[in-house]
Amino acid sequence: MVRAIPQSKFIKQNNIRKIEWMKVRIMLHLELVFDKKRKEIW
Repeated sequence: MVRAIPQSKFIKQNNIRKIEWMKVRIMLHLELVFDKKRKEIW
């Protein structure tokens, strides 16, 4: 029981990190897409 608690904490932190990384990747992807669209418009 005692060892399970830190492990679940670690897994939660890992998940949060993964979610943050996904957000960053999506934001960068969207910025690139918008950049391309802007260049096409101009």
